[in-house]
Amino acid sequence: MAQQEAEAARRQIFELLMQAPAMIAFLRGPQHVYELANQLYMEHVGQRPILGQPIRTARPELAGLGIFEFLDQVYTTGQPFVGHEMALELDYPQTGQREKRYFNFVYQPTRDGEGIVDGILIHAVEVTAQVQRRLKIQENESRLQRLVNSNVIGVSFTHANGTIMEANERFLHMVGYTRADLAAGMLNWSRLTAPEYAARDREAVQEIRRDGAVSHPYEKEYTDKHGNRIPVLVGGAALNAARDEIVTFVIDIRPQKQLERDLRTAKGQLEAILQNAGDGITVHDIEGHMLYVNEVAAHMCGFPSAEAMLRASHEEYQQILKHFVITDENGHILKPEDFPGRRALREGHGIQQMLHYHDSLTEHSAWVYIKSQPIFNEDGQAQLVVNVLADVSEQQALEQRKNEFISMASHELKTPITSLKGFTSVLQRRMAKQGDTQAQHYLSRMDAQLNKLTRLISDLLDISRMQSGKLELRAELFDLDNLIEETVENVQAATTTHRLLIEGNTGARIFGDQERLAQVYINLLTNAIKYSPQADTVRVCLLRDDEAQQAIVGVQDFGIGIDKSHHERIFERFYQVTNAEEKTYPGLGIGLYISSEIVARHQGRMWVESSKGKGSTFYVALPLLTQEEHTKMLSP
Repeated sequence: MAQQEAEAARRQIFELLMQAPAMIAFLRGPQHVYELANQLYMEHVGQRPILGQPIRTARPELAGLGIFEFLDQVYTTGQPFVGHEMALELDYPQTGQREKRYFNFVYQPTRDGEGIVDGILIHAVEVTAQVQRRLKIQENESRLQRLVNSNVIGVSFTHANGTIMEANERFLHMVGYTRADLAAGMLNWSRLTAPEYAARDREAVQEIRRDGAVSHPYEKEYTDKHGNRIPVLVGGAALNAARDEIVTFVIDIRPQKQLERDLRTAKGQLEAILQNAGDGITVHDIEGHMLYVNEVAAHMCGFPSAEAMLRASHEEYQQILKHFVITDENGHILKPEDFPGRRALREGHGIQQMLHYHDSLTEHSAWVYIKSQPIFNEDGQAQLVVNVLADVSEQQALEQRKNEFISMASHELKTPITSLKGFTSVLQRRMAKQGDTQAQHYLSRMDAQLNKLTRLISDLLDISRMQSGKLELRAELFDLDNLIEETVENVQAATTTHRLLIEGNTGARIFGDQERLAQVYINLLTNAIKYSPQADTVRVCLLRDDEAQQAIVGVQDFGIGIDKSHHERIFERFYQVTNAEEKTYPGLGIGLYISSEIVARHQGRMWVESSKGKGSTFYVALPLLTQEEHTKMLSP
């Protein structure tokens, strides 16, 4: 009867173990052979057949984790082992992934009737979820602590009544109080907050009580311990369920406020400068929307004020624009897409152009010099353009009168000079018959000076024609290499100091004014001789650039050279390189201007490569175009 009761008790205990909400297994003998395992334990191992096998064979994935060693220790010493929140990283068949899980477990030794250890009872409970929650809380607390102690943002812990219970060093430094002042209860919202912001603070407290947090940080001002105003940005949230304890985050925005004041001042100064500038200034984007206009520009464009121009709709703007006839210096009417600002945005570089405006409504006309400069975004794309419009009508009128005077004077001078040359020729023949060599010498010198004067008058007439758009080009197809050979031969015949060498060839036939282009090359060759008195060679290089469709002629000397600061300006009218340390040469500075204009009229390009003391090379590039294309380009 007692044996039956004992057996029933064992079965009851076995059933309890098998149904227990924990992982339970029994290991028998020093090899720790699985004798039983409940359902939770079998689920943990993936329902593998482990009964009857030593644990080292049944569960090889536990090797290296110390589990086998703990079991050996328990079996040998008879002392239980308790593991608390032990982490095991294993491959789990249920998920097919390697996971890190946490367990509380006990390895309890069992004994036979004689008290000798004969097995180990394993009792384990997985506590992964609890551990992860605790670690998350600890992590959040750690983050909050780092934020509080970061010295970047002010943090205070405040009761809903306004009493500040705790604060970090940044907050205390911001308001000028010490930690002793905090401990003495000297800090509260009502004391720190400027009076005009008290109502906003009450709204914030009500929002926190209602919603748990301030939905949007707001600006206010604190009054520090010394009575100074401190602009701040404030946000807050409830710390407890009762929502009567609040954590407040405060950012000192004094630097931003100072920057705003500086920007307002700078903007006001810039606005005053732009509005009082003598030139018109506009800014528009790539779609043509006007972003800024000063009063001068608005009046130039036919609007009563800058405000009216900025408010004008696209239709109103187009209606005003229809009143204007806008032409370039050659009298060609410009389409809106060819305005300097539009071109600057399209081409991605600055544009400068002289335009004539005629208002058909008021019959007012004006010459305007426009400089358009694109502004690029971070990707290097032109997004905005700044236009500066200068009314140069008076200067143009003076220029026109000057050109008319030059033209008139040049024409008037041609007649007496022609007579002088005729009389000089008569005297030269008479002195030759009389054998007066000295008189012949003086007359020859006089004739040479008259030739210089004739060339100068011709140049002045060319400038006058260019300014009035009346310089005619007699275009025809010709062989460029032949023209260069003839020009070099003629210049070589007139000089004994330098050898003119031709290198390469272009093999190009050009459609243009042969006589005018010869004038360009003669000017370059004579300049090369004049500005290289210590050298004896001038090199003429011919080459053809099929990729760019250009024929290029370069004239290289080995003379005094030109500093880079003058490279662009030497092609301007009447510009001369001046340097007190160098020898200067006489002239009006018009030869290169005339040459560059002639080349430009042929749709070509002229430039120089030079540095002081190392000589210069002037290049002329002419397009390799068809006769039809050139005819179209050269037509007025």
